[in-house]
Amino acid sequence: CIDAAMKEYAFAKYQGAGNDFIIVNALHSPLPEINGQTALTWCDRHFGIGADGLIVLRPSSQAQCRMQLFNSDGSEASMCGNGLRCMVMFARDEGLVAASEYAVETPAGVLQVKLQTGPDGQPSGVTVQMGQPRLLARDVPTTLAPGDQRVVQAPLVVNDQEWAVTAMNMGNPQCVVFVPNVDEIDLYCLGPAIERHPAFPQ
Repeated sequence: CIDAAMKEYAFAKYQGAGNDFIIVNALHSPLPEINGQTALTWCDRHFGIGADGLIVLRPSSQAQCRMQLFNSDGSEASMCGNGLRCMVMFARDEGLVAASEYAVETPAGVLQVKLQTGPDGQPSGVTVQMGQPRLLARDVPTTLAPGDQRVVQAPLVVNDQEWAVTAMNMGNPQCVVFVPNVDEIDLYCLGPAIERHPAFPQ
């Protein structure tokens, strides 16, 4: 069950491209400790709020704000593009950051973000300058190639089927599989199987 301390927090739920996040504001006032166990409890879709991750908006000494991100399994992540876009929209909606262009500190570095507006002058999206991808196997990290080589269309056997995968790091590791029709792929089965594959050490 959800612990009683959860009632002390005000939170919002946002989604970006289908990824949903719990967001809490610690920008101007301190909060009780939030850690991996908090995320594990809150992100549980049966007994918690339910989300792909937990984002804490915190103050920064080198940018307008800092993003702390926990995955639903309690691990702390360096970056997530969809999560960052959600946090920026949350900061705008709550009036926490007034500028339309500013910097956000993340464990993956300080990233530039920009709120885009539609013809009616209302925010229509968020653009993030995520920097250059790191493509060497050691930077992903993965064992699919020697450390100083790139992993491009490399064979990977998952669930008794061979896939051609491309790996990179955009602040967090990514494994890309090009397919003719994504609607024909069981993503809920394939995604976790790739994530836990021995070729991608934690």
